[in-house]
Amino acid sequence: MPEEAVEPKTSASSATSHGVGAPSTEISTEPYDPYKNRTLGKISDMYAFLHLVKCSFGTGVLTFPYGFKNAGMVLGFVIGIGVSIFLIYCFHMLIKNMMRIAADKRVPYINYSEALQISFETAGGKWAVMAKYSSIFVDSIIGLYHFGICTAYVVYLVASCMTMSRHKEFAEGAINIPRTVTTLIWVVPLFMINLLRDLRLLMPVSLLGNITTMASMLVIVYYIVRPDDVGFSKDWQYVGTIEKAPLFIGTVLFAVESFGVIVAIEKDMEKPKHFIGLFGVYNISMTVVVIWYLFIGAMGYWKYGDSKIGTTIVLTIPPDEYLAVSLQLTMILALYCSYPLQCYVVFDIFWYTYLEPKVKKGKYISELAFRFAITLATGLIGLTIPKLDLIVSLIGCVCITFLGVIIPALVEYNYFVVKHKWEKPFVLVKDVVLMALGVFAFLVGTYTSLYGLYQES
Repeated sequence: MPEEAVEPKTSASSATSHGVGAPSTEISTEPYDPYKNRTLGKISDMYAFLHLVKCSFGTGVLTFPYGFKNAGMVLGFVIGIGVSIFLIYCFHMLIKNMMRIAADKRVPYINYSEALQISFETAGGKWAVMAKYSSIFVDSIIGLYHFGICTAYVVYLVASCMTMSRHKEFAEGAINIPRTVTTLIWVVPLFMINLLRDLRLLMPVSLLGNITTMASMLVIVYYIVRPDDVGFSKDWQYVGTIEKAPLFIGTVLFAVESFGVIVAIEKDMEKPKHFIGLFGVYNISMTVVVIWYLFIGAMGYWKYGDSKIGTTIVLTIPPDEYLAVSLQLTMILALYCSYPLQCYVVFDIFWYTYLEPKVKKGKYISELAFRFAITLATGLIGLTIPKLDLIVSLIGCVCITFLGVIIPALVEYNYFVVKHKWEKPFVLVKDVVLMALGVFAFLVGTYTSLYGLYQES
């Protein structure tokens, strides 16, 4: 899963075009270039590349070997590459249409939520009625996405503790007393770290999380490729079952599309034109990320096979060596340090944007209560999740299908249907197909994940 470096005001409705540059007041017939009028950020091409690669190392990659078990070796590569290319294309489409709308409005920058709202207003008719609800909808999906990430972290933290304490049989499956107690114990330190309200105080925590995550990745690779008496398993299949394969689609959606951090980096680059393009920063970084994910997924599945592979590659490695125990402890520390960064987005959207303005008295106590409620909710919901791969797939299918596929296609459709009518039928037909595929992935993936939750519980 994406470990996103979150910036203040992460809600879709809070970052406006005026924060990036002032709108042009000149009346001119000359084409308007938003890039030339934007207030440039401070992120270099190299830093953007490193940050995009780093933010993709998390719970998502840990579940890829199990995802290959669900899809099979060959179908796993097909789904992994196909869904990744699909998401990358949709993000290109989103950025280009955000720039087109900004050029039409003669402003340096518009954010994701504004692009959707303006596209509804431009389309007119029944679409215009939906414009005022678009920001709330986008904020809710982004908030749900990060809440889901926090829940996945709790599931992993609890499962790791159960495994290390030699109670692996209680780590997954139906709710049981040992897992319930462990979850409630974890709520306390998670709430304490969630009391860090200033983003600047979270930066050292984030740095520690990044270092421990990268160290864990190196140890995982060592365990996969090191020579031993067992060698690579022959207990694997080319194509998985039709019932399980859709779960891997959700896993890829969850892992590859670090939506919030990608948009934030593009906004704050020194040379934003270098972000999008055939050999742009985004394409190069995503190529590295996808290759890395497929390598870990395929090699992990090949190493341990159907009979031994666990829901995460870390929990698959037997904790009978000091290095294996160190790996599990390091991943626990990494996810614990990353947890408040993901929760920060939830607090920023739901508390600071929507709830705090309505609270007249006792704001501090109310905020503490809200922070505790969110922390407790991630624990209780995580307790009901029998396996990590199911929550990862569910988050990907519910949130990323909208943020990464359906909404970008809808923005372009609304823009072109008004500006060009049916002069460009290929674009409109393509957008309809993309939206249909997004809805299909949402329905099939969500059903498969929920059915898996029902079966495992």
